Amino acid sequence: MNIGVSSGGRELKNTTHNLCNYIVTGSGRVGGHLLKGIILTTGNTAEHNHDPVPDINSILCISDRRNVFDAVMSNLLVKQTDQTFEYHKDVDPFTASLKDFKILLSQHLNFYKNISTQGYKEVYYFYFEDFVTNPECVYNKLGILPVNSKNVTMVAEPFLNAKCPYQYKDKILNWHELYDFFLKQNLGTTCINTLSKDSNKTWQ
Repeated sequence: MNIGVSSGGRELKNTTHNLCNYIVTGSGRVGGHLLKGIILTTGNTAEHNHDPVPDINSILCISDRRNVFDAVMSNLLVKQTDQTFEYHKDVDPFTASLKDFKILLSQHLNFYKNISTQGYKEVYYFYFEDFVTNPECVYNKLGILPVNSKNVTMVAEPFLNAKCPYQYKDKILNWHELYDFFLKQNLGTTCINTLSKDSNKTWQ
């Protein structure tokens, strides 16, 4: 891929000039820290914040997953294991609570419904499934370049290496039941369709 020009024909900027601060946010387990790491390889500054404060001099980058179910299941694993980046112990298979699943699903969807995109220099949306395998899609969209390949390796790879070593299908015994419930909500695969802010939402 030629990373000198973005897929949309946008000329990529030399990152030694006009450096900017990027604020990365997301609901959790959507690759926000990895996205931050990729941006840092360009020499720009970046911060990760689940509750960002609008800043007209900063660019907001919103990270999400196309597969909402995977994001919620990942959060269920975190709730059970209390492990996010350092996976120092194995996890015995367990049965997840449907109540916990509903709460985490609601939190995930409402995050994207309620986040403010006002008061920033620019706002960009990213999907974890895209940049986890292709960091260049981030450079192309933002119009910036990594400082050098060594910097990409040093800055971004530690986040890739922090990937959870186990899969929810191997650890959550009732994942089929949770998936059936998820499908009944008719949410699609992305957060475009969100739940009501009403905490008394009636689940199907």
